[in-house]
Amino acid sequence: MEAENNMLTLAGTESLVTIPAADLDALVTHFGDRVRRMGAWNVCGDGSLTIPIRVIQEAAAELGSDRVAQAARQLNSDVLAQMFEGSSAASLIDKLIEHYERYFRELMNRYQDTQDTVEKRELSDALVREIFGE
Repeated sequence: MEAENNMLTLAGTESLVTIPAADLDALVTHFGDRVRRMGAWNVCGDGSLTIPIRVIQEAAAELGSDRVAQAARQLNSDVLAQMFEGSSAASLIDKLIEHYERYFRELMNRYQDTQDTVEKRELSDALVREIFGE
């Protein structure tokens, strides 16, 4: 129950990581459109992608520290093409997609289950932001 209560807080005030449109386009070039499912794609806005920190933490925890460290090295390399060739980076993207989809489902379930009109409106606003971006 506490996790459900935290969902409202997370949906409205959670810290986010933003991937600028140019970097997102480079990811799409190397990994396909699936990378846009790692978070909320601001397709109607600036084209960036926002990922809740919670989603990143959960994906990283599931992969384990060695694979995350390897993915971080690959993602921090100087040449964009090189940074996405490794399997660790691809695994991290897959985990981010998986955990973002879970995050979104939890948000939707909370919206459907709540009887509180204020909470329902706040969750509705959060869902709209997730679907359409800021």
